Amino acid sequence: MVQWPNLFGRGEPADGASLALEQVATGVGPALLGTAEASAAQPAGRRERAPDAGSAVIAEVLGAKLIHGWLQNRHQTLMPLTFNLAILTGEQQATLAHILASLLLAGRPADAAAEFAPVLRTWLADRGAGPDALAAFDDGMERPLPLNEMFDQAQAGSLAIHAYVAALMATDARYPVSALLCDVIQSRFSLPTALVRSAIRRYRR
Repeated sequence: MVQWPNLFGRGEPADGASLALEQVATGVGPALLGTAEASAAQPAGRRERAPDAGSAVIAEVLGAKLIHGWLQNRHQTLMPLTFNLAILTGEQQATLAHILASLLLAGRPADAAAEFAPVLRTWLADRGAGPDALAAFDDGMERPLPLNEMFDQAQAGSLAIHAYVAALMATDARYPVSALLCDVIQSRFSLPTALVRSAIRRYRR
């Protein structure tokens, strides 16, 4: 008996069928990426994705939005609209008050400084300065600090930007030395330009 070739073998795909494409379309088989190795590396469907993939995407998006918002409002972030001395320690308040009085006397004649001193003392009280700080201001009017000690105390107390604001409050454009004190403090502590401009907009008299 003649054996005919099995031209229609069982299990072979029908004409026009594409099992690979059907598997991709139905999510049953691997994704079609061009190579067998790349296809094998891909997850077959949603159930095979990493369980924390969604959390990572959310964290990345929220982080980007947070940084973007900070950059847009960096002036308010670095230099708050309210200069609240109540958040400082008693020692920091006293140091700043003494610096403020010293800057006032360094930039103006003694009589002009004494005339303006009550205004700055009231400003300190309104910003949350305690009795010890006000007493330190009064002491500073009697015994002002030299510039080198003033800078050392501001640096030791982490009060560089506070000292700059104090200089802005004590500045009087009629006296050249007074007008230069802000520039001296900015240079001494290498304050960022953005921070300085923000302080000037809020506190220059």
